[in-house]
Amino acid sequence: MSGEQDRLRYLFDTHQMAPCWLIQGASDRARYFADQLSCYILASPSNGHGMKVDLIERHIKNGSFGNSMVIQKNEDAAEISVDQLVSVFDFLHKSPLIPGARVLIIDSIDQMNRFGVNSLLKSLEEPPQKTYIFLICRQLTAVLPTIRSRCQSVHVDENTPIQQVAYRREASELLQYAYRGDFAQAQRLCERICNGDKSQYDVLAMALFDTLYQNVIHSKNGNEAELWLLLTRFWEESKATHLDRQHAFMMVLASIENPNVLKAALG
Repeated sequence: MSGEQDRLRYLFDTHQMAPCWLIQGASDRARYFADQLSCYILASPSNGHGMKVDLIERHIKNGSFGNSMVIQKNEDAAEISVDQLVSVFDFLHKSPLIPGARVLIIDSIDQMNRFGVNSLLKSLEEPPQKTYIFLICRQLTAVLPTIRSRCQSVHVDENTPIQQVAYRREASELLQYAYRGDFAQAQRLCERICNGDKSQYDVLAMALFDTLYQNVIHSKNGNEAELWLLLTRFWEESKATHLDRQHAFMMVLASIENPNVLKAALG
């Protein structure tokens, strides 16, 4: 866990945390940082809802936790639309469905037009009680001064690990499906985990490779070691060629049962 994550958790635990934050950094790391902090806040016993942490995390990943909302641009759109903000204002100004804190993540503020950004100003200036707003941004200088003045900022650097705890349990389950050749079930699990967010396939891939690598260490299986090297090489090359992340991930899973799938792709 990063020092900044520790710092913000401490601020929350000691009731000193500001309600609005700009989280700056590479989109995958900044989003992971926001997701993990959101889970920590919403699962805190101080909320008094009595729900188990793993249940809350599962609902958040599935987009079904009433006190959590994530807004991001639609896949075929150039920016977050003004229409999407209607649900944001409903979320912020209606009574919470579950006792305790609420979290809104906007991914990202630099993918929202000026009209949409200006419409957020009032909510940032006077956020509802026990509500935390995380605005992800790639470049702090690209954010309007009126937004920056209403938020605290945190920088997530390139050394922030995105694979340490994310999706570890799911990665193990995916490996079992892949070893059995059950790709229909694996695809359904992937779609549920990533929930249409292509960037989450990068996080899931890191967890999958980490899990496979742990298998290599414990089993000392030469075939798995070769497979791990093949998978990581393919994943890096797929980034350079801008291969669709979901398609690339399914190729990775298929290759766990049959490495020739990737050998052919890599030439």
